[in-house]
Amino acid sequence: MKKIQFVLAGSSRGMLLLLSLAIVIVSCSVIGGVNKKQFTFYRNEKLVKLVILLPKGRVEERFRVGSDDGKEQFYDFNDGAVFYIARNTTWPTVNQHRMVQPDMKRSSSSGLTSGTDNNGLYWKEIRLEEFQIGYAYVPATHVNRFDDALNSIRIKQ
Repeated sequence: MKKIQFVLAGSSRGMLLLLSLAIVIVSCSVIGGVNKKQFTFYRNEKLVKLVILLPKGRVEERFRVGSDDGKEQFYDFNDGAVFYIARNTTWPTVNQHRMVQPDMKRSSSSGLTSGTDNNGLYWKEIRLEEFQIGYAYVPATHVNRFDDALNSIRIKQ
């Protein structure tokens, strides 16, 4: 191991490699306690990316793909919270059954629907262009982090 470190430190290419690696490590750990993720799709035959900064934490990523370019990405957190992004889906989103309840908080102008479940956990879904984006099973102590994630969404074409 020492020989490798010496060889890398002695060459300009090695120094550049070490510097690049250090920048990547620092960038990943400094972005304000978040985890950058992308949802990629095609619009008018061009690749488009929806970029989001998820709350920091252990995240398992799942996908569901259907016909007509339907796609849903799930990010499952170790505390049971789920964040999702759906586009052109023919199936209900995680929060779909909650959105039809009569005591629902709803803002029709912003496409926002939110509430709490029977366990006191928070959920929210927004509609942005052709997307349904939301979270579910979030404890009160983490709601701000998940709302920040919703506010971080950027579409890059």
